[in-house]
Amino acid sequence: MEEAANMKLKHSILGLLLLFTLIPLGIFGIFSIYETNRKIDELTEQNVRAISENQVMNIKNFTQDRNDFQKKWDAIDHEKNPSGYVRYRYHRQDYITYYSDVENTGWGIRVTENLSSQKQTGRTYGVLIALGLSALIIGVCCTQYFMTKKIFAPITHILQVFAQIRESEDYSLRVHIQEKHETGELAAGINELLDYVEQADRKEKERQQKLLQMAENDPLTGIKNKKAIEKEMLSMVQRAVESHEQITFGFVDIDDFRDYNTNYGHQEGDAVIQFVAQTLKENIHGAVGRIGGDEFAFCYAGELEPERIRHNADKILEILRTQHVNEQTGEVLPVPCSIGIVMSQGDTLDYTQLIRKADLAMYQAKENGKNTFVLNVD
Repeated sequence: MEEAANMKLKHSILGLLLLFTLIPLGIFGIFSIYETNRKIDELTEQNVRAISENQVMNIKNFTQDRNDFQKKWDAIDHEKNPSGYVRYRYHRQDYITYYSDVENTGWGIRVTENLSSQKQTGRTYGVLIALGLSALIIGVCCTQYFMTKKIFAPITHILQVFAQIRESEDYSLRVHIQEKHETGELAAGINELLDYVEQADRKEKERQQKLLQMAENDPLTGIKNKKAIEKEMLSMVQRAVESHEQITFGFVDIDDFRDYNTNYGHQEGDAVIQFVAQTLKENIHGAVGRIGGDEFAFCYAGELEPERIRHNADKILEILRTQHVNEQTGEVLPVPCSIGIVMSQGDTLDYTQLIRKADLAMYQAKENGKNTFVLNVD
């Protein structure tokens, strides 16, 4: 059905082009034949009249009708000008008569042409040419309109879509052309290609995201690894120096972690690490990472009262002590931790010093009996 419609459209276009071409040519040909026949009739009549006039004027010695021609004719010195032409008006028509006297005979040859008739013929041809040019211009305009609407406009739309995709890298954009002919088929093909490109782009982004997660996330816990959390902490210090923002660093260490592996096995040890990581992630509104086997770090920026930080640290320790269940026994297994926290603010923040102070605070918590926290405020 679509192929038949395309063929019908093509035939219609060719028919229109032929129509706009043949109409002016046909009109021009008809008028040309008409004018040619009329001109032949006029020339024949004029030649007969001229011959008759020549004969009569030769017989009567050019004495009849002392009109404009006769006056000009009589004014010619035929001895000095045995050949030439005379222009005159006769019956409101412009004529020209070419003459040539035959020596020693008293005879002469004259040929007369109607200039007014030639001018009228010229005007007629001018009208015909104007009509033909007008028809040609109309045909060209119609063809241009068709080309613009059916071909150039769709191609321009396609180029605009490509430009938008190049600028935005949004491969979900599509070409919207509803035509059934070649440009519509081209648009459908481009959209199919864009579907493929969009799927490939989405898969590539997912792959890159997975690679990024593998590069930045700890495989056991899913939180940031040591390299990623240290990068985040350093970046946070740099931003805080510029904005004079308060920042908080903290270290967390699981107390007596070896006992979990010894008493319950490495599988339970991994479960404990995952439980601690998940608890920190859910209760600290900042970045959390694992920096060692049983050690974690966290950081966040923003104005917080020390009392609020103490309250949050107590909450975390309470969850760790009371909410971990041993998968083997089904019993609640406390996970005591030591937490060291440091708060600082100003344009003289030093990343290395903050890390050292948070680490010292954590070890001070262990010296204070473990399962507690120490907060230092600069």
